Amino acid sequence: MGYSYGILRLDASPEAERHNDSLLGPNTLGVEVVIKKLSDRCGLGNIDPQHNRGGEGYSSAIEMALEYPLPPDGARIVTIRPDRDAFGAMSIFNLRAQGKGDKIDRWLTAWIGAIDRDGFHNAHKMYPRLRGNREAVDAMQAIINGDNSSERRTLEEKINKIGQVLVGEMSRNQITALAAQRKRNNYKEFAVETCGDVAFIEAPGEYGNARNWGNARYPVAVVFDPEYTDRNGDQYPRWSVVRQPNVFDRNGFEEAINVLEAEKRGISVPELHNRMCACGGNKNIVSSAQGKGHGSLLSGKEVFDIAYECAVSGRVS
Repeated sequence: MGYSYGILRLDASPEAERHNDSLLGPNTLGVEVVIKKLSDRCGLGNIDPQHNRGGEGYSSAIEMALEYPLPPDGARIVTIRPDRDAFGAMSIFNLRAQGKGDKIDRWLTAWIGAIDRDGFHNAHKMYPRLRGNREAVDAMQAIINGDNSSERRTLEEKINKIGQVLVGEMSRNQITALAAQRKRNNYKEFAVETCGDVAFIEAPGEYGNARNWGNARYPVAVVFDPEYTDRNGDQYPRWSVVRQPNVFDRNGFEEAINVLEAEKRGISVPELHNRMCACGGNKNIVSSAQGKGHGSLLSGKEVFDIAYECAVSGRVS
């Protein structure tokens, strides 16, 4: 029978609720389902080593999937993050169920985990021995994105294709051709305001590009995109605070920003989480919630002011 797969929706709509209801249940395993209201409904558990509060964030979903107990045959595996880490973890469960676990490229999974935990620029500096896997990583991203593909792959087909990369069943020529399809961004120079080690970048429609660009240049970067567009085509303001390693009171910032977000909405912090409007992220990133109807009500200045306070506090968390 094998596994089935799904991507949960984060927008606040009856259609999203019905969609999620069809995917969640006692036979569902979550992968990086960072919204507690959704992860609680994953009856087989939720693999989320980076975002679990109290965790050190030194692992990733794709690395954890190498050792995590296999879901039973016929289980459904879901995520809210259609990225290399989550899709890679799904592929690893599928490969292990097929008896191919010993063929999985551990160096490649380690590189994907490092990029997901620390960002490409930080991982490039911290793990030079892993950098030779870039072409395979680009091929996986092209599979996920469907870059220049003449056919629309189903989610299951994407999982299977990624699995071929992970166990060396895809030829080098095929990997090179896929990697060449990857739509790379030529980062432009963004307008930046700085105060000490903290940079503020307002980048309409350039959320991902601005975050990567800022993270490579500043100890702490606050990115505010008033025109963020998600994968469903919905548009709303979104912000993200990304740090380089070993600077900034990241946990203090998350707590303070959620208190302010809750105050703006006139609700408690627990209710903010229950409504899937809370901010969160991995050990180096805190971002506002995704999904239409869940976007942050905070201005870029409000986010920057709290980030600056946490940057000059002398605490690192």
